[in-house]
Amino acid sequence: MNTLNKWSRIQIAALMILSLFASKPVVAEFPTVEADGWYTWRVNAAADAPNWCCYSWNSGVAKEKVCNLDANHGGYSSNDDSENRQSELQIYAFMKSGKIRDIRPLSASCPIRTASEITDLGMVDVDDSVDRLRPYIHGGKNISSDALAAIAGHAGKKSLSVLHDTAKTGSNMDLRE
Repeated sequence: MNTLNKWSRIQIAALMILSLFASKPVVAEFPTVEADGWYTWRVNAAADAPNWCCYSWNSGVAKEKVCNLDANHGGYSSNDDSENRQSELQIYAFMKSGKIRDIRPLSASCPIRTASEITDLGMVDVDDSVDRLRPYIHGGKNISSDALAAIAGHAGKKSLSVLHDTAKTGSNMDLRE
């Protein structure tokens, strides 16, 4: 009986150790993206990141509405309601031929719509996400401002460093401002 108890304890300990190695990490390294289409991932949001979503405005009153990713960039906004702050930022990126063609940073709770499938990459490391978005700061008018907005919503020092560098050394005065 004593041998059985010892063997059971060894099995339990071994299973516990194996479960530690088999656990899926909460934050993953940014995966390789190969197919064209919409991708989304989440990052920790900056403490003061606004609640970004699509709103309709009527007599100065904002009403949240569904964001249509397929629309010709109808725009999005933030609600000044500080009680609605989000701890995560949801990034949507349309990929074509391995490059991002459209970026939409939204609050994780913001409802969205698209006719195509969205590949969810899950929670991604903040610094990896900033590295993924940084090359698009100088990618053209719409994508540049969306890349900067997305980076500004990221928590951490790297996002602040990118914003500081862009403001200090960027070649485009609109971006620097």
